[in-house]
Amino acid sequence: MMEETARKSLSINFLLPSVSISGGVKSTLELANRLAERGHEVRVIYPRVPEWMRERTGGLSLFMRRARHLARGLAGGVKPRWFALEAQALRVPSMDAGHVPPADVTVATNWHDAFNLAVLPEDRGAKVYLIRHYEVWAGDPGRVDQSYLLPLHRVTTSSWLQQLIEERFGVEVESLFPNGIDTGVFFRSKGDFRPSFPRRVGLLYRELSWKGMDDALAAMQEAKNRFPHFIPVVFGDRPRKEHLLVLKGMGGFEFHPFPPPSRLREIYESLDIFLFPSNH
Repeated sequence: MMEETARKSLSINFLLPSVSISGGVKSTLELANRLAERGHEVRVIYPRVPEWMRERTGGLSLFMRRARHLARGLAGGVKPRWFALEAQALRVPSMDAGHVPPADVTVATNWHDAFNLAVLPEDRGAKVYLIRHYEVWAGDPGRVDQSYLLPLHRVTTSSWLQQLIEERFGVEVESLFPNGIDTGVFFRSKGDFRPSFPRRVGLLYRELSWKGMDDALAAMQEAKNRFPHFIPVVFGDRPRKEHLLVLKGMGGFEFHPFPPPSRLREIYESLDIFLFPSNH
């Protein structure tokens, strides 16, 4: 029988803008947990005050959204309250060499930290830029574009993003790996699908314009005029005032603010239709 080669344990740093709840942060924390389960030494590192709070772009509504995310992230201590993080968490004054420890691999997960990563000493290991979006909505577009030209190992989670980065900037994206689904959390408990009456139409509500909330609510309004027997089921951020008025005008709706995973699974399973209006 062939002996298995022992897997080398690595020291891995993930650089995050915060640990406030969002899809990108949750996905990174999942990666950190899975790597820790495999015996690697994993650290999730984020600043006390996110750099994006100092950005002057985005207007008042985006600033208020950032402030709420910051408050949620700081309220529960160093580790997030909303996620069972098994890896080590470090909340640091800044993302410089004095606060990011040496490692075999250090991963930047946003455009700000790509710049921080690029100037860290070589003993921070292989420098990986995990690109989850073309982040021109999250800062100065010129600076965001410059981040993709930094001397880092670029990897991404979607083929459209890989194509955009390679064609627009003439650089290589070295790896593509889509986000997975935790089937221990998200699964069907029912053996078959039976439509509800009235129909239940789900929408994950986010405030960012490219998430397509205007399009989603316009589609719901049009559908309501033609097929009046359905209930909008909204979860995530609290809808803006003008969107609340639209939802109330449909004769009622359900709203679930950031439900926990077990409840979120139940909501998904209860739906007949799920709207995904993102522009990307």
